Amino acid sequence: MKPFEIGLTLTGSVSAGAYTAGVIDFLLEALDAWERQKALNRANFGDNYSKWDVPWHDVMITGLSGASGGGVTCGLMLNFLGRKLDPVAAPPLTSAVNNDLYAIWVQELGIGQLSDITDLQSGNIKSLLNGDALPDIAGRTLTVNNFGNTLSRGYIAENLRATVTVSNLRGIPYWLRTKGIGATQVIYYKNTDYVKFELARNNTAVYPDTTLIPYNTAAATFKSGYQQLHDACLATCAFPAAFRVQPITQNESVYKSRGYVGELAIPAGSDYSFVCGDGGILNTDPFELLHQDMVPEGHLQNPRSGATVERSIIIVAPLDTDSVYSAQYDIGQDSLLETLPSVIGAIRNDAMFSDEQIGLALEEDVYSRYIIAPVRNDPVTDQPVTPSITGTAVGTFGAFLSEDFRAHDYFLGRRNAQQFFKSSFAIPLKEIVQNPIFIPLDIENNQARFRDFIFTEDGIAYFCILPLCGAPAQALYNPPWPAGKYNAQQIQDDLAKRAGRLIDIVLSDIKLNWLLKILKFFALNKLKSTLVDFIMGKITRNLGDNHL
Repeated sequence: MKPFEIGLTLTGSVSAGAYTAGVIDFLLEALDAWERQKALNRANFGDNYSKWDVPWHDVMITGLSGASGGGVTCGLMLNFLGRKLDPVAAPPLTSAVNNDLYAIWVQELGIGQLSDITDLQSGNIKSLLNGDALPDIAGRTLTVNNFGNTLSRGYIAENLRATVTVSNLRGIPYWLRTKGIGATQVIYYKNTDYVKFELARNNTAVYPDTTLIPYNTAAATFKSGYQQLHDACLATCAFPAAFRVQPITQNESVYKSRGYVGELAIPAGSDYSFVCGDGGILNTDPFELLHQDMVPEGHLQNPRSGATVERSIIIVAPLDTDSVYSAQYDIGQDSLLETLPSVIGAIRNDAMFSDEQIGLALEEDVYSRYIIAPVRNDPVTDQPVTPSITGTAVGTFGAFLSEDFRAHDYFLGRRNAQQFFKSSFAIPLKEIVQNPIFIPLDIENNQARFRDFIFTEDGIAYFCILPLCGAPAQALYNPPWPAGKYNAQQIQDDLAKRAGRLIDIVLSDIKLNWLLKILKFFALNKLKSTLVDFIMGKITRNLGDNHL
């Protein structure tokens, strides 16, 4: 049977990457559980589907795309999809987990690592936060020994495309032919860029515009493709000033294959190197890039109705979405330190979704795109409350302050994913029975057998595209809101260490006589303590505003 295709777009996350990680962890656990149950039914009953206890259609993940933290998670998936991962369904009793998503997004990426000063030993400032933190994690994770190529998941396409967006700070140069007085041609630059990968179980590329990552690590193309994956993961999360920029090199042929209307100014066949900023700064549009890959050749869009839909893109958006409207907004927050993060946030918000995407998401009869965004309910009233996750606090850096914060967001991601696949990722029963992919299930005559995969909302019956069975269908751990679960003194000490060293480097070149050096010593100590107190005051107030 033809599989139902799924694409995943993982939007920017900053410290909220733990939420996206939880969503992906649950999705893979659910798919693994369903595949095991289908294998058991097939072993016991063969093709006698009348005895099967789960639907026997197939779904297949055929494409990924991501920006910023979402791009990092895309890269991690390419690295581990070919090996076994243990789902983390509840807070682990030990620090050792066989799960890259949890280890990196919850256990490793915290304020202690980000405020370390080892990267400043040379006296060269490349970022406000520890510029070695992310490369160190990438160096430990993206290694040949850690690359998965021993497990073949049937629900992963044999040639899986993954697009990681970057902000190209050099720009892609194109010729613009003009008429008039003076220059008849000028160069203009396109700064939205991406690196596209192809994870191939058969070790052979089938797409013309990808960087190949073969399963066979001894293949001649593996080393260069894997290094490009390493570099792209660091490039897509190079948040302005916070993390250091990352160089990337792509050949002119890569840009030529994209079929952009302009004429490239890069010499034919030559490599083009540039440094990258965060993939979520500009409107890099990871959704549209994936959408273009998943639209059949010769078509402008995917089928959208329940009777014809063949593939859907699921957007995982941990930031910049709210489930509850907030009437509170302080227009007095107009200082430089307060407005700069708001400007960056506004740019990122505007780049998140296009008007067309929002319009289609609002149409109830479009089943080719879905979204998973944080929703947290009050434990007493069961009504949605804000904030949903800790990663939105402190200018989207809040979850970095505490492992308990990140663990909360991770497990909420798992719960929201379960809720989504049980009650949202579905097609009306009256339409799905006409869909060629699902017709073999004979759903109309099997409603009693499939009752666990059918739900009713507003009087309309729906059938779930991804049936939940086994552990993923059971009640999940519900993380309590981690109010007060952070070490303020440790955060202050970490910030003081980092800020103090940054100030020392900035002022180290100033030539002073001995008296002024003494005055400078006392003045610097006062400056450092004043700055750290100011930052901690902002952090503490913001955490308080977010009930943390």
